[in-house]
Amino acid sequence: FTDMVNHWAREDVEALAAEGIVNGTSATTFSPSRRMTACEALLFCSRATGVSQGDKAKIYVDWLPTAQKLLPVEMSSWAAEEMAICLATGIVSETELKVLTDSGNISRSISRENLAMYLVRAMQLSTLANSLTSYNMSFVDTSSIAPALQPYVYLLNMYGIVKGDESNRFMPQGSLTRAEMATMLRRAIRFMDERGIFADVKRPKEGGKGLAGVAVKGAEYFNPFIEEMKGKV
Repeated sequence: FTDMVNHWAREDVEALAAEGIVNGTSATTFSPSRRMTACEALLFCSRATGVSQGDKAKIYVDWLPTAQKLLPVEMSSWAAEEMAICLATGIVSETELKVLTDSGNISRSISRENLAMYLVRAMQLSTLANSLTSYNMSFVDTSSIAPALQPYVYLLNMYGIVKGDESNRFMPQGSLTRAEMATMLRRAIRFMDERGIFADVKRPKEGGKGLAGVAVKGAEYFNPFIEEMKGKV
């Protein structure tokens, strides 16, 4: 990519591009400074799951209609397949995706703290995040991170996926560039590869023909991130 020459993220971007994990914004450019939307960030997260081609085919049978229904019409043609992977592997729930779409936040810049939640889920660490009772971080702006999202940021920081800037700031409400996302994605994939982690795949709550294990929400189901997501991404 001509716009990655001498760029700090060149090695990560070129390595991912060589494996077909990321694409450029044109045949010769990557647009490293362009801000990631929530939709784009979710699709990048789906590529960290390690889902096999065979399982992808089954996921499309089970989840593609749901993804197409929940996404804005203008996004469905290019985003539905990878969003189906997000739904099947628990990166985003149907309720969360509906909120993102209905609020219009699906096409707006995603915040760094919300990206942390999705990436931790893609890395299959959400159970660990939910079990944490303390998560001390050294970022100078730690107190600005939403309390519900601090466990996710903590895990990414602890495993070296995210780091502070030159002033040791995480900038939780700040936007995320394509270069930053690519670097985090490569670190996440390396983390999962080293530990042999692959995403679990669930079936839709109404059944499906793909993989075993129907996941049904109980009447007491509560997602603390819904209200958070209504106001921002």
